[in-house]
Amino acid sequence: MAGRSMSWAGAILGFVAAYFAVGALLPRQTPAAERVERPVPAITHEAPTSTSLVDVEARETPAAATATAGPSPTASEEVVAAERADELPAADASALVYGTVADLDGNLLDRVSILAEQPNGDQIRTWTDADGRYVLASISRATRSLSVGSKLYRTLDVPLDLASTPLGDGTRKDLVLSPMRIVRVRIVNSAGEPALPALVEAGHSLWRVQLVPVATAEEPGATFTEVEGSLNNTFGIGAFWQAGRWALEPETEDEYGAVMVHEDGPAWLSLVASHQVLASRRIDDDTRTVEFVLDPEHLDALRGTVRLAVVDAATGGPLAARVFVGEHAFLNGETTYDTDPTTGAAVLESGVPGKRWLVVQAEGRATSKQEILVERGATLEIGEVVLHAPVEIGGVVRDSDGKSYEAVVKWGRIDETTGRVDWVRQTSTRSSVDGDFLIQDLEPGVYAVQSPGLEARSPRPHDARLASLAVRVDVRQGSASDVVLELRPTSKLTIATGDLKHPWATAVALDANGRPADSTWLGRWGPEIHLDLVDGAYTLVVRRDGEEVQRHDVAIAGEDVRLEVDLGTD
Repeated sequence: MAGRSMSWAGAILGFVAAYFAVGALLPRQTPAAERVERPVPAITHEAPTSTSLVDVEARETPAAATATAGPSPTASEEVVAAERADELPAADASALVYGTVADLDGNLLDRVSILAEQPNGDQIRTWTDADGRYVLASISRATRSLSVGSKLYRTLDVPLDLASTPLGDGTRKDLVLSPMRIVRVRIVNSAGEPALPALVEAGHSLWRVQLVPVATAEEPGATFTEVEGSLNNTFGIGAFWQAGRWALEPETEDEYGAVMVHEDGPAWLSLVASHQVLASRRIDDDTRTVEFVLDPEHLDALRGTVRLAVVDAATGGPLAARVFVGEHAFLNGETTYDTDPTTGAAVLESGVPGKRWLVVQAEGRATSKQEILVERGATLEIGEVVLHAPVEIGGVVRDSDGKSYEAVVKWGRIDETTGRVDWVRQTSTRSSVDGDFLIQDLEPGVYAVQSPGLEARSPRPHDARLASLAVRVDVRQGSASDVVLELRPTSKLTIATGDLKHPWATAVALDANGRPADSTWLGRWGPEIHLDLVDGAYTLVVRRDGEEVQRHDVAIAGEDVRLEVDLGTD
């Protein structure tokens, strides 16, 4: 035990010494004029095509970069000595990677993120300093790549082969980043003046109507329903940065922000509000600015109306209820109305159009949630919304040995006709330290209940974990309290697709009972991704644009499995 403590102390001291030792080996930042004359050490690099590291979830894998190896820092020998003291096998010993990051002109870049994904799913990250230098210490020698990116530069995925590097040697990687393709967006009114002040004065909340420029590879048509959450998320093939935020200052008074387009070549830039495409412009690699004309009446014309009546399931009579229409299935809708208690009717006028959630709540009744599509300028007739007395699902989470787990529990409504499960998005509960859980305020029906384990926190994409299969629970006639979710070890099903473009495909692994065990997007976060599955036989169903395009039979038996899925490389 004392030897291990000394080993860790040596590793920490070794890292500190290594950082300063690396500094002596790497070039200092110089004025711009000098930098052009003296580029960074020789490097061969193909321009990548992936997205900014600002949204790691949406990155694609670019072309690989190669770098010349420089001298390793001698101070890393202390780290190696500490590792040897613990007699770790070479494949598991930690390694050190260092170098510089520059742009295409040789200017050294500061605040660039360098991320190393470890085999166990952990992430180790550092940033370049003011002289463009970085040091990543104590990373696994089994690490296969680095992800390097900055707000104004495209992400670079750098392959690593640390296992072949002799113990005691650091690995130098000097890297070059290509600039992001930036298109600034100006919004003016019909008089050619900045449009935003007039829109706000007319009572339009730009956040509420989700006014955002969107880049797509193809012309989007009349609607674009993918805008969810922050307007700075990645939509289509780009991400929007509002003027004055992040790293860009507006060039003109009428500038709304800029779109970071993640792919080269001709594309479309559209102004979207409430999932409605207001206008689209064709752009090419030389397009630097796009202007849209927008007046308050353009947004006024989008508003729709929703009509419904709320009734009690037991009596058939009207109910006094609150009705919400919003982007999420929470009780904070953008448009809120109370029903007429004598008729149960509600008319939601001036509703924000697009794909929305209709949430209806009444005292003593289970909350009703359904997804609806409000068309621009139209009236949507919902009809009757029937509210039932709530039911509950309770049970325990444990492993095959009977050990109880404090873990995440999620659930979804099963469509008995199609077998599809409508998982309740962004909603979960957790079991107690004794493994007990209780799901409340449910409508009577048939549900799938599942635990991804994870010690009572939300899933992370690369966690190695225990998980349960989905259990079918029928609460059409009343509550259930004896559900057992048995956690078992998982193996990784890696799905390799190659580089894909939007629209992304989805994949869901159905277990032997036809219930979903795990699901993911394909192509959205790179050329391959994995699912965590317990042992068993599965059917992998691949869908694109909501249509099934492929099925694959997969057997999981205690080992990781790799599956090549050919959806065509875009």
